[in-house]
Amino acid sequence: MPIYVIISYRDIFVMNAIEIELERRSMLSEEKYLEILSDIFFKKEKIETINMINRYFDSDDLMLQDNHILIRSRETYHSVVLTLKISKKNQGSKEISQKLTYHQHQDLIEHGKFPRGIVKIKLRELGYSLFDIHYQGQNKVRRIQYKMGNSLICIDKTIINGNTDYNIEVESTSLEKADQILKELSEKYNFEITKDYISKSRRTLKNGN
Repeated sequence: MPIYVIISYRDIFVMNAIEIELERRSMLSEEKYLEILSDIFFKKEKIETINMINRYFDSDDLMLQDNHILIRSRETYHSVVLTLKISKKNQGSKEISQKLTYHQHQDLIEHGKFPRGIVKIKLRELGYSLFDIHYQGQNKVRRIQYKMGNSLICIDKTIINGNTDYNIEVESTSLEKADQILKELSEKYNFEITKDYISKSRRTLKNGN
């Protein structure tokens, strides 16, 4: 469950969320992507479609990525959220997020100016210089998602520097549960689970932008 906190800076109030993300992922072929979509659109009543632009911020030598840390802004039709993601192997990821205004987002992209808030505070606590971190690349994602009990299934089409790929994500109450559901889906739709899955951020920064 997300934990919501409000941090006050004089007369400025910023809504933040801190949560642990427990998910498993696999790449899909275009054929399997279309097959799964066809099936879920036929069977599921509550399906949500989200179009998003993910932008990534790091140093030129990708020091954050090398330390399993991600800074991402996610822009959808109704909001922009800045997230600091700290990943630990087999423990899930800690996500620290805050909403941004349009002008805060533009300042971050164009000038590397981090807005006041929990992300900036945590980066400084971790010992990183904000002057070294700036915009490095982006991807565009069309996400189809639906609930399966307490779990969330996401089917993504991602465009990175003109190249398109597909993946499936399972967010659940534990990594073991996410593994179980992903295995069940792989058996149902007959796809092989990607053993060494490369995240969207790494695929994006690897390709350049």
